Amino acid sequence: MKPKEWDLSGKNALVTIGGDFISNSAILALEEAGANVCILNFESHSTKGDKNIIFTERNNRESLLKSLDDIEKEFGNIDILVNCAQTVLGKSFIDTTDSELNFLLDSNIRNTLLVIQEVGKKMLNHGYGRIINVISALAQIGLKNAVLYSATQAAIEQVTKSLSLEWALENIRINSIAMGWFKDQITDETQKQNLSKYIPLRRLGESEEIGPLLVYLASEFSDFVTGQTIFVDGGAASHA
Repeated sequence: MKPKEWDLSGKNALVTIGGDFISNSAILALEEAGANVCILNFESHSTKGDKNIIFTERNNRESLLKSLDDIEKEFGNIDILVNCAQTVLGKSFIDTTDSELNFLLDSNIRNTLLVIQEVGKKMLNHGYGRIINVISALAQIGLKNAVLYSATQAAIEQVTKSLSLEWALENIRINSIAMGWFKDQITDETQKQNLSKYIPLRRLGESEEIGPLLVYLASEFSDFVTGQTIFVDGGAASHA
Protein backbone atom coordinates (compact mmCIF):
# COMPACT_ATOMS: atom_id res chain seq x y z
CA MET A 1 0.00 0.00 0.00
CA LYS A 2 1.39 3.39 -0.99
CA PRO A 3 1.80 5.75 2.00
CA LYS A 4 -0.50 8.75 1.70
CA GLU A 5 2.53 11.00 2.06
CA TRP A 6 3.86 9.61 -1.23
CA ASP A 7 0.62 10.31 -3.03
CA LEU A 8 1.11 13.32 -5.32
CA SER A 9 -2.52 13.56 -6.37
CA GLY A 10 -3.53 17.20 -6.81
CA LYS A 11 0.09 18.37 -7.03
CA ASN A 12 1.37 20.15 -10.12
CA ALA A 13 4.86 19.19 -11.23
CA LEU A 14 7.03 21.00 -13.77
CA VAL A 15 9.80 18.95 -15.41
CA THR A 16 12.45 20.63 -17.53
CA ILE A 17 13.79 18.64 -20.48
CA GLY A 18 16.32 19.22 -23.22
CA GLY A 19 19.53 17.33 -23.91
CA ASP A 20 18.98 14.76 -21.14
CA PHE A 21 17.94 11.10 -21.14
CA ILE A 22 16.31 10.63 -17.73
CA SER A 23 13.33 12.99 -18.05
CA ASN A 24 10.94 10.34 -19.43
CA SER A 25 11.41 8.18 -16.35
CA ALA A 26 10.96 11.21 -14.09
CA ILE A 27 7.75 12.20 -15.85
CA LEU A 28 6.36 8.65 -15.70
CA ALA A 29 7.15 8.29 -11.99
CA LEU A 30 5.44 11.58 -11.13
CA GLU A 31 2.39 10.71 -13.20
CA GLU A 32 2.12 7.26 -11.62
CA ALA A 33 2.20 8.94 -8.19
CA GLY A 34 -0.78 11.06 -9.27
CA ALA A 35 0.82 14.41 -10.08
CA ASN A 36 -0.28 16.64 -12.93
CA VAL A 37 2.90 16.93 -15.00
CA CYS A 38 3.78 19.80 -17.30
CA ILE A 39 6.96 19.72 -19.37
CA LEU A 40 9.19 22.69 -20.12
CA ASN A 41 11.15 22.00 -23.31
CA PHE A 42 14.21 24.02 -24.27
CA GLU A 43 15.15 22.02 -27.36
CA SER A 44 12.38 21.96 -29.97
CA HIS A 45 9.22 23.76 -31.05
CA SER A 46 7.83 20.50 -32.46
CA THR A 47 6.04 19.56 -29.24
CA LYS A 48 4.29 22.89 -28.81
CA GLY A 49 0.91 21.50 -29.85
CA ASP A 50 0.65 19.35 -26.73
CA LYS A 51 -0.83 21.41 -23.91
CA ASN A 52 1.37 19.54 -21.39
CA ILE A 53 4.57 20.37 -23.27
CA ILE A 54 5.54 24.02 -23.46
CA PHE A 55 8.51 25.32 -25.38
CA THR A 56 10.54 28.17 -23.94
CA GLU A 57 13.78 29.74 -25.08
CA ARG A 58 16.87 28.87 -23.07
CA ASN A 59 18.21 31.74 -20.95
CA ASN A 60 15.36 34.04 -21.94
CA ARG A 61 13.57 35.40 -18.88
CA GLU A 62 10.74 36.95 -20.87
CA SER A 63 10.06 33.69 -22.70
CA LEU A 64 10.21 31.73 -19.44
CA LEU A 65 7.82 34.08 -17.64
CA LYS A 66 5.28 33.77 -20.44
CA SER A 67 5.55 29.98 -20.32
CA LEU A 68 5.12 29.92 -16.54
CA ASP A 69 2.08 32.19 -16.79
CA ASP A 70 0.57 29.82 -19.37
CA ILE A 71 1.25 26.86 -17.09
CA GLU A 72 -0.38 28.54 -14.10
CA LYS A 73 -3.45 29.48 -16.13
CA GLU A 74 -3.83 25.88 -17.31
CA PHE A 75 -2.83 23.93 -14.19
CA GLY A 76 -2.59 26.31 -11.21
CA ASN A 77 0.32 26.69 -8.79
CA ILE A 78 3.56 24.84 -9.47
CA ASP A 79 4.21 22.61 -6.44
CA ILE A 80 7.14 20.54 -7.72
CA LEU A 81 10.05 21.49 -9.97
CA VAL A 82 12.32 18.79 -11.40
CA ASN A 83 15.33 20.10 -13.31
CA CYS A 84 16.42 17.41 -15.75
CA ALA A 85 17.59 19.57 -18.66
CA GLN A 86 21.33 19.61 -19.14
CA THR A 87 24.01 19.21 -21.79
CA VAL A 88 26.87 16.72 -21.56
CA LEU A 89 30.31 17.34 -23.04
CA GLY A 90 33.17 14.86 -23.06
CA LYS A 91 36.27 16.62 -24.33
CA SER A 92 39.75 17.49 -23.15
CA PHE A 93 39.88 20.78 -21.31
CA ILE A 94 42.65 22.22 -23.49
CA ASP A 95 40.59 21.59 -26.65
CA THR A 96 37.34 23.02 -25.33
CA THR A 97 36.27 25.98 -27.45
CA ASP A 98 34.78 29.27 -26.28
CA SER A 99 31.45 28.39 -27.86
CA GLU A 100 31.36 25.03 -26.05
CA LEU A 101 32.29 26.66 -22.77
CA ASN A 102 29.60 29.32 -23.14
CA PHE A 103 26.94 26.81 -24.20
CA LEU A 104 27.57 24.50 -21.24
CA LEU A 105 27.58 27.38 -18.78
CA ASP A 106 24.39 28.73 -20.34
CA SER A 107 22.62 25.38 -20.51
CA ASN A 108 23.68 23.75 -17.25
CA ILE A 109 24.09 26.72 -14.90
CA ARG A 110 22.52 29.98 -16.08
CA ASN A 111 19.38 28.42 -17.48
CA THR A 112 18.87 26.21 -14.42
CA LEU A 113 19.36 29.18 -12.10
CA LEU A 114 16.87 31.22 -14.11
CA VAL A 115 14.22 28.50 -13.88
CA ILE A 116 14.79 27.98 -10.15
CA GLN A 117 14.63 31.72 -9.54
CA GLU A 118 11.38 32.33 -11.40
CA VAL A 119 9.61 29.16 -10.27
CA GLY A 120 10.95 29.79 -6.78
CA LYS A 121 9.29 33.21 -6.68
CA LYS A 122 5.95 31.55 -7.38
CA MET A 123 6.56 28.88 -4.75
CA LEU A 124 7.44 31.57 -2.21
CA ASN A 125 4.20 33.36 -3.02
CA HIS A 126 2.05 30.35 -2.24
CA GLY A 127 4.24 29.04 0.58
CA TYR A 128 5.09 25.59 -0.73
CA GLY A 129 7.58 23.90 -3.02
CA ARG A 130 9.68 20.86 -3.77
CA ILE A 131 12.70 21.35 -6.05
CA ILE A 132 14.73 18.38 -7.26
CA ASN A 133 17.86 18.95 -9.34
CA VAL A 134 18.89 15.87 -11.32
CA ILE A 135 22.66 16.14 -11.72
CA SER A 136 25.62 13.87 -12.39
CA ALA A 137 27.76 12.12 -9.79
CA LEU A 138 30.61 13.97 -11.51
CA ALA A 139 29.65 16.87 -9.25
CA GLN A 140 31.96 15.12 -6.78
CA ILE A 141 33.89 12.54 -8.81
CA GLY A 142 36.77 13.60 -11.02
CA LEU A 143 36.85 12.28 -14.58
CA LYS A 144 39.25 12.80 -17.46
CA ASN A 145 37.81 14.81 -20.38
CA ALA A 146 34.90 16.06 -18.26
CA VAL A 147 36.32 19.16 -16.58
CA LEU A 148 33.74 21.65 -17.80
CA TYR A 149 30.74 19.35 -17.48
CA SER A 150 31.80 18.29 -13.97
CA ALA A 151 32.19 21.94 -12.96
CA THR A 152 28.63 22.74 -14.03
CA GLN A 153 27.31 19.80 -12.01
CA ALA A 154 29.23 20.86 -8.91
CA ALA A 155 27.77 24.35 -9.31
CA ILE A 156 24.19 23.07 -9.17
CA GLU A 157 25.02 20.89 -6.17
CA GLN A 158 26.20 24.02 -4.36
CA VAL A 159 23.01 25.85 -5.42
CA THR A 160 21.07 22.99 -3.83
CA LYS A 161 22.93 23.34 -0.54
CA SER A 162 22.92 27.13 -0.25
CA LEU A 163 19.42 27.82 -1.53
CA SER A 164 17.95 25.14 0.74
CA LEU A 165 19.19 27.23 3.68
CA GLU A 166 17.83 30.45 2.21
CA TRP A 167 14.34 28.99 1.75
CA ALA A 168 14.26 26.52 4.65
CA LEU A 169 11.64 28.47 6.61
CA GLU A 170 9.49 29.11 3.53
CA ASN A 171 8.23 25.50 3.29
CA ILE A 172 10.41 24.86 0.25
CA ARG A 173 12.66 21.80 0.15
CA ILE A 174 15.54 21.58 -2.34
CA ASN A 175 17.54 18.42 -3.00
CA SER A 176 19.63 16.86 -5.75
CA ILE A 177 19.78 13.37 -7.22
CA ALA A 178 23.30 12.63 -8.45
CA MET A 179 23.29 9.96 -11.12
CA GLY A 180 26.07 7.58 -12.01
CA TRP A 181 26.32 5.70 -15.31
CA PHE A 182 23.05 4.37 -16.68
CA LYS A 183 22.36 1.98 -19.55
CA ASP A 184 20.19 4.44 -21.47
CA GLN A 185 22.94 7.03 -21.79
CA ILE A 186 25.54 4.69 -23.31
CA THR A 187 25.17 2.94 -26.65
CA ASP A 188 28.60 1.30 -27.00
CA GLU A 189 28.54 -2.21 -25.49
CA THR A 190 32.29 -2.31 -24.85
CA GLN A 191 32.06 0.95 -22.92
CA LYS A 192 29.18 -0.46 -20.87
CA GLN A 193 31.26 -3.49 -19.93
CA ASN A 194 34.29 -1.37 -19.00
CA LEU A 195 32.25 0.97 -16.85
CA SER A 196 30.54 -1.94 -15.10
CA LYS A 197 33.95 -3.17 -13.92
CA TYR A 198 34.53 0.18 -12.18
CA ILE A 199 31.15 0.30 -10.41
CA PRO A 200 31.09 -1.59 -7.07
CA LEU A 201 27.72 -3.18 -7.92
CA ARG A 202 29.24 -4.31 -11.25
CA ARG A 203 26.37 -3.04 -13.36
CA LEU A 204 24.97 0.13 -14.88
CA GLY A 205 21.85 1.78 -13.56
CA GLU A 206 18.36 1.38 -14.99
CA SER A 207 16.49 4.62 -15.70
CA GLU A 208 13.44 3.47 -13.70
CA GLU A 209 15.59 3.26 -10.57
CA ILE A 210 15.42 7.04 -10.31
CA GLY A 211 11.61 7.17 -10.07
CA PRO A 212 10.93 6.05 -6.47
CA LEU A 213 13.54 8.42 -5.03
CA LEU A 214 12.22 11.27 -7.14
CA VAL A 215 8.67 10.70 -5.90
CA TYR A 216 9.90 10.55 -2.31
CA LEU A 217 11.71 13.90 -2.61
CA ALA A 218 8.67 15.43 -4.31
CA SER A 219 6.31 14.24 -1.58
CA GLU A 220 5.28 15.38 1.89
CA PHE A 221 7.13 12.37 3.29
CA SER A 222 10.50 14.10 2.69
CA ASP A 223 9.65 17.25 4.67
CA PHE A 224 12.71 16.81 6.93
CA VAL A 225 15.09 16.38 4.00
CA THR A 226 16.59 19.46 2.35
CA GLY A 227 19.94 20.57 0.96
CA GLN A 228 20.96 16.98 0.28
CA THR A 229 22.58 15.30 -2.70
CA ILE A 230 21.61 11.64 -2.90
CA PHE A 231 23.76 9.44 -5.13
CA VAL A 232 22.23 6.77 -7.33
CA ASP A 233 25.45 5.42 -8.81
CA GLY A 234 25.98 1.82 -7.74
CA GLY A 235 28.51 2.93 -5.14
CA ALA A 236 30.85 4.67 -7.62
CA ALA A 237 31.25 7.81 -5.52
CA SER A 238 32.16 5.77 -2.44
CA HIS A 239 34.58 3.68 -4.50
CA ALA A 240 36.36 6.82 -5.69
